[in-house]
Amino acid sequence: MSAENNDVREQILANSRLLLTSTTSPTTQDNINIVVFGHSGIFTAAAMLGTTPAIEGAEGATPDLARRKLLLATCELLNTYIPKLGAHQRTIHGGGIFDEDLISRELIRAERENELLSSRMVDIYVGEEGTCWTIHEKLLCHRSKFFRNIFYSKSSKNSRYGLPDESDEAFQRLIGWLYSDYVAPPREEKDLSHILDLYLMAEKFEIKKLILDILEAVRKWYHDTDTWPNLRRVQYIYANTELESPMRQLLVQCVARMLVLGDGMPPHWERALRANGQLSVDIILTVQKWHFEPQNVPDARQESVEPIMEAAEEKIEIKREQEGEGEGEQLPNGVDHEEGEEGEGEEQEQEEEEGAVKDES
Repeated sequence: MSAENNDVREQILANSRLLLTSTTSPTTQDNINIVVFGHSGIFTAAAMLGTTPAIEGAEGATPDLARRKLLLATCELLNTYIPKLGAHQRTIHGGGIFDEDLISRELIRAERENELLSSRMVDIYVGEEGTCWTIHEKLLCHRSKFFRNIFYSKSSKNSRYGLPDESDEAFQRLIGWLYSDYVAPPREEKDLSHILDLYLMAEKFEIKKLILDILEAVRKWYHDTDTWPNLRRVQYIYANTELESPMRQLLVQCVARMLVLGDGMPPHWERALRANGQLSVDIILTVQKWHFEPQNVPDARQESVEPIMEAAEEKIEIKREQEGEGEGEQLPNGVDHEEGEEGEGEEQEQEEEEGAVKDES
């Protein structure tokens, strides 16, 4: 092979490696080769990924001409996928075919992000002080259905919008995610406060990808630390989300397992379930989805009632010892008049000091 033809081959390999090599699979580069096939004046050159043709050039009358046409095809592909103004096409104009599934995901993502950053800017004013955040409109609207409805509506010609009731700190984290597509994992339990604040913003602004990212970060935190959501976290989410909230579902499923497999009912959870009927219903609905085998679930209709009576008497005795017999008139549902918000606050403060509940199952 002449020096000129060797240069053509090396350039094809260089272009193909950039197009086909993924940073997640560094060994891909070693599997890229250039082959020429055909006969009787009809030849085709192809960049092979292993044994799979990834990019083929147009037909040529000789092997050398076929390689040159393959070089033109790879150059056209790079011109398409390397981000630059006016280069967002998907067709190889000089002829040839290619497998888009084998194009480097990093290049495709970079090209798309470049397009999102080439639009006009909008100003978002956040918080009581009206902190101004200048954001690429197309990026913001691509991520958020909420902002698409604001800036892309037929009646809207504005390039600014106010969010006086939102937290400036949480919105700053939202901007960070918009441009990085990354949620920093919590390093300790208190970090969940910032993540949950960002989650509430993601729900309000209808940012599906951010909702999924935060759900995964929270799930992984409880899994890796072998802990459960504490009452304070659950109450915060229930107070600020709707019934269908995915974060509600994640937390309540964790809590249901903790309570079902735990040894007894922690007092602060017992009070919370009595006070929050929706939380109680959600836990029951979660347990129902587990579909236990009937033989593994106790059937009170087939058992002696004596253990029920003994357990009730034991609870009464414990309560008398703790509160003193005759102190505090009792309501028909078993909740004392004297048990109020102050007691619940103390339990919550105690739980804040203890952190998340360990899985003892």
